Amino acid sequence: MNLNDKIFAVLYDRVNESVESRLVQFRQKTAGLAAGHVLEIGPGTGANLSFYKSKSKLTVLEKNEFMFPKLTDVATKIGINVNLVKGDSFCIPFSDNSFDSIVTTLVLCMVGDLQATIAEIKRVLKYGGTFYFYEHVKSHNVIRNRFENYINPCWKYLTNGCNLNRDLERVLSNFRFTELHVERHDLSVGLLIKIPNIVGYAIL
Repeated sequence: MNLNDKIFAVLYDRVNESVESRLVQFRQKTAGLAAGHVLEIGPGTGANLSFYKSKSKLTVLEKNEFMFPKLTDVATKIGINVNLVKGDSFCIPFSDNSFDSIVTTLVLCMVGDLQATIAEIKRVLKYGGTFYFYEHVKSHNVIRNRFENYINPCWKYLTNGCNLNRDLERVLSNFRFTELHVERHDLSVGLLIKIPNIVGYAIL
């Protein structure tokens, strides 16, 4: 049993309560646009579930088994059928060209291998399919980025694997999707410092 995973699952919703109202627009631009056979990677406790189209066939891939009871409970309450699978994003347990849409929200900061995860997303996404993402990313401000790099080891330990300094936009650009659309936002969480975020989609 991974004690950190269990603690993270218990505290997840409490931590997110203060910012969840600010995330609705981003969930609408990701989960809300996904269609067909959909894979969500790292659904946590199911914050995106109510945004999916009723006709979508939904599969969720979650490595933290302590999230499963909450995920199941949320799915039951909103009346959505979900295929819940345990696994890692850098070794997705599905065949090539399996999904019409893939969704991640605030999870790519935590995956063990970002490069391998994007490669796996491309592998299981159907040709012409869409990868929707909303993630916090490294700052483009030089001074702040240095600060992020400095505190990242401690931050990563305290948050069960979250990285402050990942340049997701650059990584996605290197994978050469047919189309890549990115919007940049600074998210206020009630502090003086705003968190840089990107939301968008990549078409295979």
